[in-house]
Amino acid sequence: MRHGEKPTILKDPLMVGTKPSLDAENLVLKALLPGPVHFHGLLNRMRETSQDVLHGDSGVLFLTLHRLERRGLLASELRTGEDGCHTTYYALTGDGRGRLVCPGNTQST
Repeated sequence: MRHGEKPTILKDPLMVGTKPSLDAENLVLKALLPGPVHFHGLLNRMRETSQDVLHGDSGVLFLTLHRLERRGLLASELRTGEDGCHTTYYALTGDGRGRLVCPGNTQST
């Protein structure tokens, strides 16, 4: 850094907001409303939902998905395609839908 330059402030790699992890979780939950989807489909839905505000690496999204699954807000299912490849699909649970209906419920487990 040169003299007089301000330091770069690193922001959440998934979403810029006041509570980044909650913003990312809400984006995931909203993107799952239309129905189950695989990872890349979910990423595309999230970009559409966020109006392309979303950026960052997929590793952070995987962490968010696992956190939401541990909390019972989404479920994952391994499916085998016609080509024999295995793909994980993600879907909202009843609790996940309830979280969207009552956004003030941000209790972590």
